[in-house]
Amino acid sequence: LINRLLDHAAAIRVGGVPPPGASTPGLDLDLPGVGIRRCAGTDETWRWYRGGTTAPYPCLSALLATERWAGHLIDALHVPISGVIEMLLRDCHNLAMPGMAVGVLVRYPELAGNHLDSWLTRPELWNLEAARAAGEGPGTLHVQGPDPADLHGRDRRGLRFHDVAAGMTVQAVLDGDQERLAALAAIGDELIRRAADLTTGRDDAGQQMATAEGRATILHPENHHPVPAEDGSIRFEYRPPSDVAKNLAGSHESLERSMTALRLQSTYTRSPAWDAPTDTLCADLAAARDLADNPPPGPVHPADPIAAVAAAAVAAHARGRTVVPDEDLRWAADVLVEVGSHPWADGISSEWSRYPMGADRSAAAALPALLLPVFDQIRARPG
Repeated sequence: LINRLLDHAAAIRVGGVPPPGASTPGLDLDLPGVGIRRCAGTDETWRWYRGGTTAPYPCLSALLATERWAGHLIDALHVPISGVIEMLLRDCHNLAMPGMAVGVLVRYPELAGNHLDSWLTRPELWNLEAARAAGEGPGTLHVQGPDPADLHGRDRRGLRFHDVAAGMTVQAVLDGDQERLAALAAIGDELIRRAADLTTGRDDAGQQMATAEGRATILHPENHHPVPAEDGSIRFEYRPPSDVAKNLAGSHESLERSMTALRLQSTYTRSPAWDAPTDTLCADLAAARDLADNPPPGPVHPADPIAAVAAAAVAAHARGRTVVPDEDLRWAADVLVEVGSHPWADGISSEWSRYPMGADRSAAAALPALLLPVFDQIRARPG
């Protein structure tokens, strides 16, 4: 029943007609105990089980209940985790249930064994997990509230495939398990092969292949180096080979810009614009203006963090909490006017939606302040 609910919602979300079929937008996944099946949805569908404002609430509620049920089967009834995952995915034609199933495997590394291996061979899933993990940081919105304190593997919620792969590789090194190390290296090879198939003919093929090759090196033990920690223990530090690091330089720059956008959005939408922090506002205004000139790739819409910083600057200046230079104020005012005049919308937008981190919300909060006398000097005058 829950999978039928998720199938229907996922098909609608991607503009398809329920039930999902082979032509419905999504991914063809090799589901345990099932085989290859088209799973409908987008990157947002994959992380529906973690809440957020894009998840349909009936689907979120169903996924939360299913995740708790899966934990009960594993913890209280000691059902093998492989059997639990197969039950979750048996009737699945959506990306929401696989996303949750992968989350369960990540939270139970002591039981997961090699059940994550097939998922790690898919470049698309590395991207989906990276986007999900980005939403696990402090200040991000989970409409269901925080996880229960006793949730198994709660501290692993924010792990990406990068972290999971590194943990697997280091553990195999510590165990001296050469067979497992060979299997992990084979996963890396398959990851590169699939990336090559996906990127053939694309303009960004070089960058995408560099990213895949970098991910594959995480699965090789020679790239994990023991270093002493401050408490006297030994930790392992991943260092990519020099040629891979050179090829990844452009990707790292793009990633840094995306992370800056996420930081700005989190910092300046956590509280209302009128109460936003001002301690780093000057530097963050420069970062926002840079992002406006050269928008980063996802996962957030480029206008959201930019408008949030602009609103915080206007609000802080209006209240006298800080002095913002006229040039920055003019820029912030232009951003808010533009966003307010032309709010971004897509195929699933609706006038009754609620997204407090959206650029239009930031503009609505701060635009009226521009009528105050304190902004007289930046308003254009007749003649």
